Amino acid sequence: MKTEITDGGKPGYLADDFLDCTVRALAIAGAVDYETAYLLMEQAGRKPRCVANIGPGLEEYKKEGFGKAGWEALLWPHPTLAQFTKAHPRGRYIVRVRCTPRIGHLFAVIDGVQHDTFPNGGRKRVLSAWQIMPENGKAEKALFGTLQVPMLKTKGLEFGTWIADNTIEREKGYTKWKQALAENVEAVI
Repeated sequence: MKTEITDGGKPGYLADDFLDCTVRALAIAGAVDYETAYLLMEQAGRKPRCVANIGPGLEEYKKEGFGKAGWEALLWPHPTLAQFTKAHPRGRYIVRVRCTPRIGHLFAVIDGVQHDTFPNGGRKRVLSAWQIMPENGKAEKALFGTLQVPMLKTKGLEFGTWIADNTIEREKGYTKWKQALAENVEAVI
């Protein structure tokens, strides 16, 4: 089973945020950078260092115009990961596998290759999958350095999308966005 070991471009300043498989899967399968996926999942209700449902994050992904995401396909009987990748040799998917009887794990599968921080064995059972179809324009901009954030209107301060060519600038932008969000936000445009 082919595997590409990747963290989805997770920057160092977010290293202490674990349990982020939904963010990584959305970043990789959705062709957006990690920070964009992080913000989308945060808008969908994900809290740092907490497990989150991918469904609301995919709704934010579609709403912001990054691309299309299919409905969750609950697979029964649960195929193995090897069977799933053989049946879906082309396309971008977010796949949920069973780790323990009560806990699942999400990661991206692109053209039959799994993308995750560790190899998931081909015998793991796929519980569900979502097909992701990124829109070329917006997703590519997010992937190659434009940090997309919602337009916020706070006490006389307005800002939206800013260009960040390196991690330091992205960290500054993210911090500025978080500070504005923590203040009294009049509206999210």
